[in-house]
Amino acid sequence: MLHSPRSTTRCYFKLYSTGGISALFAPSPRRSKTKSDDPQITTNILEILHQKPILFDVNRTSWTQRGLMEAYKELYKQTISRCTLAKLIRNAGYGWRKARRVLSSPDPNYREKVEILVKILSGLAKSELFFFLDEWGPVQVRKRGGKAYSAKDDIPKIPRHQTSRGTVALVAALSPTTNQLSWTFVTSKDTRSMMNMLEILYNQYHALSKLYVTWDAVSWHNSTALTEWLDQFNEANGKQKAGPIIELVPLPTSAQFLNVIEGVLSGMTRAVINNSDYCSAEDMKLAISRHFTERNNIFKVNPRRAGKAIWEADFFRGLDAFKKGD
Repeated sequence: MLHSPRSTTRCYFKLYSTGGISALFAPSPRRSKTKSDDPQITTNILEILHQKPILFDVNRTSWTQRGLMEAYKELYKQTISRCTLAKLIRNAGYGWRKARRVLSSPDPNYREKVEILVKILSGLAKSELFFFLDEWGPVQVRKRGGKAYSAKDDIPKIPRHQTSRGTVALVAALSPTTNQLSWTFVTSKDTRSMMNMLEILYNQYHALSKLYVTWDAVSWHNSTALTEWLDQFNEANGKQKAGPIIELVPLPTSAQFLNVIEGVLSGMTRAVINNSDYCSAEDMKLAISRHFTERNNIFKVNPRRAGKAIWEADFFRGLDAFKKGD
């Protein structure tokens, strides 16, 4: 009649025999407190978790549940189940997290260089422009992969071994105030290619009084030959009383996150290089040039400064965040 197991029925009968109907229908007693609800055990486990496993003679660089159980038993002379441990750690807000690599600068003069950069950007005159320079490539012309819409069962395949149809490399300069890009294709990334880009900027913005340029701190960007050439170039142009003076503004070492043009080149790669299958280097160059030209036209019609973080972040109070790449 009750449709209950015999053991449950016997328990009901025992309650009724000893305490009557009131005992039979009395509320169930509260569940006893378990270890996973004990705040002191939680504190002890987290204290162990915040220490290195090697301090407990555990030859690992990170904790495992079994290691924590053994360390807890050794330190507090008390056992704890794996289920209780997992629940306790989860309730405390802890879980497995993979370390995230961020860009950071080891330059000891990081703060000073960034302050100079911000000061120049915020104080540009109407006859002055600032440019971020960078190289891209060389990239082989072949069938390339990337993210694209495809049918569920139709996964694009890229041959591992392909015959190269040529290589493409370029040097580009971006003005963060006008959001206009200048570029030239080069055969190699070296000092000569940077000289060519500076000459292009000089001719393109000949009516201005000064051009500030900055780039990553790689060896050929800071070579003696380049700095001597630029000094001679400025000296010769200064005698003509026409054309802009070009001034270098050094970026901190390993501070690619401050070079605004990096994002523009990355966007170009996603747009016209990924998923491409150009027949020749000329076809790839044509697609790149068309992409940059269309981009320049968009920002001529809809003016907007480049480098949102550069303009909106408070460098003087947030330099430490930028140093960590945030």
